[in-house]
Amino acid sequence: MRAARLDRSLRLQRLDALLADSERHSTRDVVRRAEVCAVNSRAAELRWNGRRIECRQASAGGARRWEYRMASPDEPFRLLPRSRGEGVLDAVAFRGRAPDDR
Repeated sequence: MRAARLDRSLRLQRLDALLADSERHSTRDVVRRAEVCAVNSRAAELRWNGRRIECRQASAGGARRWEYRMASPDEPFRLLPRSRGEGVLDAVAFRGRAPDDR
């Protein structure tokens, strides 16, 4: 993957600023507020720039959606199995590697 540098990319800077609140943002919210497309790819670029981006699939009322948030550096790495009742998959990645590989 060829990732843009955060210090040179306005689109990554907009996404970085939006996710900096550590709240969950849906794909639609990110597209509208940060004015970026291909949110999963932009999140991957932020990871390559050292950001810890959490991505989870949530379902409510039968509808599924993806949510993104920036994890703080002191939060532990987690990879949780899909929960049958909630339909949630959580993953936090650091530059595409598990913390043991840092």
